[in-house]
Amino acid sequence: MIVLLVMMLLSALMIAFMANIMADTRSSGVDRDETQAYAVAHAGMEKLTSDLAALFSTDYSPSGAQITDVASRQPTMSGFTYTDPDGSAGYKVQFTAKVSGVNTTVATPTTSNPVPDDPTTGTTIAAGPYQGFKGLVTHYNIMVTARSSGGSEVRMRRELQTVAVPVFQFGVFSETSLSFHAGADFTFGGRVHTNGNLYLTSNNGNTLTLGDKVTALGEVVRKFLDNGINATSQWGGTVSMAKGTGVYRDLASTEGSVQNDVGSTQNEPAWTNLSVGTYNGYIRNGRTGAKRLDLPLVSYGALPIDLIRRPAAAENTTKPLVYGQRYYGQAALRILLSDTAADITGLPQATAGSPVSLEAVAGVACANPLGCLGPSSKQTPLATSLGTGNYRSAVDTPLIGGVIKIDMQKNDGTWVDVTAEILGLGITSRNLANGVENTAFTPAAPNASSTLSSTIRTKLNACLLTDPQPNAIVRLQRVKDVPSTAASPSSQYHCAFSSSGVPSNVSTDYWPLALYDTREGLKRAESGSYTNYAISLSGVMYYVELDTNNLARWFRGTIGTNGTLAKNDNSGYIVYFSDRRNNRNAASAETGDFGNEDIVNPASSAGTANTTLDAGEDVNATTLSGYTPVLDTYGTQPNYLGVYGSAPLPGAATSTLNLSSASRVNDIATAATTDILAGTVASIVRGNRPLFFRRALKLINGGSLQATGITGLTIASENPVYVQGNYNATSTDATTGSHIAAAIIADAVVLLSNSFNDINTFSPTPHDVSGNAGMDATDTGYRFAVVMGKSISFTRPTSWTPQTDFGDDGGVHNLLRMLEDWGGNTTTYRGSLVSFFIARQGTGIYKAGPYSPGTRNYTFDTDFLLPDKLPPGSPMFRDVNTLTFRQLLRPNQ
Repeated sequence: MIVLLVMMLLSALMIAFMANIMADTRSSGVDRDETQAYAVAHAGMEKLTSDLAALFSTDYSPSGAQITDVASRQPTMSGFTYTDPDGSAGYKVQFTAKVSGVNTTVATPTTSNPVPDDPTTGTTIAAGPYQGFKGLVTHYNIMVTARSSGGSEVRMRRELQTVAVPVFQFGVFSETSLSFHAGADFTFGGRVHTNGNLYLTSNNGNTLTLGDKVTALGEVVRKFLDNGINATSQWGGTVSMAKGTGVYRDLASTEGSVQNDVGSTQNEPAWTNLSVGTYNGYIRNGRTGAKRLDLPLVSYGALPIDLIRRPAAAENTTKPLVYGQRYYGQAALRILLSDTAADITGLPQATAGSPVSLEAVAGVACANPLGCLGPSSKQTPLATSLGTGNYRSAVDTPLIGGVIKIDMQKNDGTWVDVTAEILGLGITSRNLANGVENTAFTPAAPNASSTLSSTIRTKLNACLLTDPQPNAIVRLQRVKDVPSTAASPSSQYHCAFSSSGVPSNVSTDYWPLALYDTREGLKRAESGSYTNYAISLSGVMYYVELDTNNLARWFRGTIGTNGTLAKNDNSGYIVYFSDRRNNRNAASAETGDFGNEDIVNPASSAGTANTTLDAGEDVNATTLSGYTPVLDTYGTQPNYLGVYGSAPLPGAATSTLNLSSASRVNDIATAATTDILAGTVASIVRGNRPLFFRRALKLINGGSLQATGITGLTIASENPVYVQGNYNATSTDATTGSHIAAAIIADAVVLLSNSFNDINTFSPTPHDVSGNAGMDATDTGYRFAVVMGKSISFTRPTSWTPQTDFGDDGGVHNLLRMLEDWGGNTTTYRGSLVSFFIARQGTGIYKAGPYSPGTRNYTFDTDFLLPDKLPPGSPMFRDVNTLTFRQLLRPNQ
């Protein structure tokens, strides 16, 4: 019995031991299974995160279909599946999408597209380089559930957000160094940032006020201008900086981040204490927290100027990430001009239609559509040469020239050719003269001739105020000062159209559109009187006129037929413009650059070319690998009929037209038989075909864009843009008045007043605006955000005595350029000032004259702090942030 009892006890113990071992084995298996499931879930999370990050690197606002494609690429793990507790896919991405007009949380697979958290007012960013900005923030939840064949399950969730910060939320932004040194009190508003150095000064007795956060990647300099000149004598005014909301403190001249100029001893620890302490981080440089801010296309190997440049052939497939950010591809309407059709037809997404030739057909009447353009009852022929007098080409030579192609993009991304439709609305602008050649029209005195009767004067006054083609959107020419058919004023009234309103069908009644830009034409402005300088061919800008009011009417369907089909994402329309006629280098290739860089020449007070690449001349320098600095001079040679180095008359010496050797018309000997410029200078340059690549866009009739019914308009131009008259504002109100979300992105932007007339820029003393009553500006208002190029800053020469600020880019107050005498008048501007690049075509060096700025009433447009009030296609800084990561323990999480 004892043995039996002992055996039973041992058996019980053995059973207990075996049960415990089996339980431990099962527990270890479960632990191992769960550990493996955790690893599988974590691996899936990392892969899905990586794949989604790769998608964001190519498209910061991907579609639901793109995200679904990423989520479909599950990793394969033997013995494990990605399955949620409810049996659905356990490898997915959640986001908010608009479904049937309601914001709803959806998960992949889905075709619904993500929407920002708050697309109307934006979301305030709490951390990072964009802290404090309102951005378009879109949240994504990455959800991964790993389940083993043994039943173990691990669920994980990671939260990501993409951030898009509109560049127009900055009051002032500059890719290169930024300089403040206004001659009067200057207060703009909004944040200020530069990826270069920041120079802060103010004229003696005046105050610079910066009321928001200021950041500079480089140094903050207080004692010098960006041309190396000591600023303490002339620019010893007050610099008032915010250190909190509505709280200001004067930044002393000894309180820069360096003790003197860039490269001098760092002002430490005083600067750091000021930056993060005294000013509470409201002013920072790279040492105290400022970060470099780049557009996404920079990370794809492109340059900021590529926003406005034409793309290379097939770029939409070879470099889609760059192509997608060019305004060329984003536009609702694309206007392209070149010397030959091949320059346009090989571009990406160009429609099949051939460009329209602007080479006028000699002797063709308006009944023939090959010779005339415009509405059927008011067609006008393309301008041609008379071949005599001030004309410098053979009779019937076309004066407009080249080809034009206008394509429209629909909302579905397809393109259609609308060239014929747009040109069918008109191509001709009104006469600007008083009935006398080169005498600007004023309504009070329509004609200087006393032989005209009061009746004819009244009719002449009326017709000179009337456009021959009032619905024209794109104007390529204008009525000549004294039309060939004006010998009988009673019938023509110097308007080139009859009393019944029918335009003249005589091609010599029309001239190209041209104005004289003193900044582009004048090499120096430092010695003598401005009356000593004559017209320079490099300053004669031949432009295409864009009537923005008629453009908006076309988009709304008031005129034309196809405008209502144009791409419109509810924020408005984008128009892209590029004119490369006469743009040829020695290899006969278009470049998009002026090609005349030999302009600084520091040892010469006259700016005489020295064939040496000096500081401030390499306007197309890049940081991209493989670039070798080169002094471009091909732009100094004429490109007549698109042929490099050619002249308009057989035997004419091209040397007389080399901008680097004889740039001013009056400097050229008038006795030479081959001299094609002898004669009345203004009539020659206004009435003949362009010889150099000096092309531009002029915007007119933009004062009442709101009344047209469109919500936004962005004009992007590869060429300089001249804005004539009120634009999206009145002359006194650019703040509260009726307006739309507007922007201009261009090589350079020049403001022209309501009273501006092209003819007055060609006066006998074109650079002496103070002595030219015709260049007196009147109060004018502008409301638009702007992205523009500026000049390179370089060290002021010491071998001669130029103006004190010669060598700088003009400062923030001169980013928007001027030509007129604004003394006693006010420029009212409200917007955002952004400079991403150095101008490639408007390359004239900044000069303190000959314009006069008058009163600058400049303010930051706080509307741009709200995403739904941004102009269409606003450039964005982008970022992707990882927010949270956790394991989910409950099935309903």
